[in-house]
Amino acid sequence: MNDAREQIRSEEYEKALESLDNALIENPNSKDALSLKEMALERHQKEIDLKESEEFASDTSLIHSELVLLTDGIDEEASYVSIKEAKELMIKLNTIQEKLNKLNERWSSSKQYSSSFGYLNGAADDLNQTLTAIIENIYEPIDYNGDYSRKNKVEKYLTSNDSGIRAKRYISDFRLKIDSFESSLRK
Repeated sequence: MNDAREQIRSEEYEKALESLDNALIENPNSKDALSLKEMALERHQKEIDLKESEEFASDTSLIHSELVLLTDGIDEEASYVSIKEAKELMIKLNTIQEKLNKLNERWSSSKQYSSSFGYLNGAADDLNQTLTAIIENIYEPIDYNGDYSRKNKVEKYLTSNDSGIRAKRYISDFRLKIDSFESSLRK
């Protein structure tokens, strides 16, 4: 038991847990050993969580910054981006998406960070859709067929194949997911 106490003080939680397991084999009802084990487990979990948090920040902060920087010149409607600029941005985005793909297996299955990673990954996908829409350059005005009800307008807007409308929708989704990513890190 004294070894376990010293190991907890030294923040050697795995060794402390091993010592406490041995103590509990000898005396399974020891309140001191059970209490110390609970404390060691709590502190060990906090240590694991902190390490995971630091690793997630290390893995994703640069990608987040690159995505935000990449969209620095894109307005709310993505209307000032030329096809040439969109193609150049797409090349840079592909590099970012490759980085995300390498991190996908680890962070998409993390209990604590899968949602945050999903927001970042989704933001990259939305930016890809934005740039794709601009590059495709499809002009297709919305035909309401005489039905100007709010429901029909929204439906036609959401299903439009017009590049300008699609780019506007996707850049808006991109910004929402970036905001959600940033908010999830502050929790």
